[in-house]
Amino acid sequence: MATQGACWAWTPLDGTGPTVRCSDTKPYERADVRLATGDAIRPGGLALTERALDVLDFAAGSRLLDCGCGAGATLAHLADAGFRAVGCDVSAVLAAEAAGRVPGRALRAEAGALPFASGAFEGVFCECVLSALDQPEAGLEEIARVIVPGGYLVVSDLYLRAGEPGSGGTGAGCAAGALPRELAEARLARHGLPSVVFEDHTRHLIDLSCRLVLELGSAREVMAVLTGREPGCAGDGEKPRLGYGLWICRKEA
Repeated sequence: MATQGACWAWTPLDGTGPTVRCSDTKPYERADVRLATGDAIRPGGLALTERALDVLDFAAGSRLLDCGCGAGATLAHLADAGFRAVGCDVSAVLAAEAAGRVPGRALRAEAGALPFASGAFEGVFCECVLSALDQPEAGLEEIARVIVPGGYLVVSDLYLRAGEPGSGGTGAGCAAGALPRELAEARLARHGLPSVVFEDHTRHLIDLSCRLVLELGSAREVMAVLTGREPGCAGDGEKPRLGYGLWICRKEA
């Protein structure tokens, strides 16, 4: 994930220092958020990763990239399953955590500037990442570049449900770049990655939201994480009606 610019009170993930207010806080690095999300740091966790693997049935030893690997939960899962998996994340904190979990397989890099050769991977996993990118078009261009023709992109992400406007809000939180499903799929297709499978998994978002409310103390705090607005104003104005989906896209030959 690559969320930036949100503003609220938080405690560093490593527990050092006092609780502070910071205009560049990344919610996925917050200790209280991680208590609710676990190491996967997203709705559905590894269950959706495994669902995609069941659908795609990659051959043993396939070259896979976890783009936005976070703390390395999916990366470790893929490596343990016998795939030649590597991961990258824009967060120095999380990239270091992933590298500690799967030594030699994780590095810090932005989705829009991937340090890999064209066609380097049979598949790329992009889990709860695109909606948080500052420049999703650049990210998708790079992701498409590193996938072999006929290879696959697995996307699990937030989307705006029917009847909502075409933007996740004015903030910089996890949902800032969420789109309606039709627009999200059109964007994927523009980059030569048409969707061949879509499944709605909004129940996982609901489950995680409930855990976040219990951990953070209020629905407003959860909306602050999602939209990037401060808790004091997260309840003002229209709120995006969010869903969570799994897309499997095949790169055009």
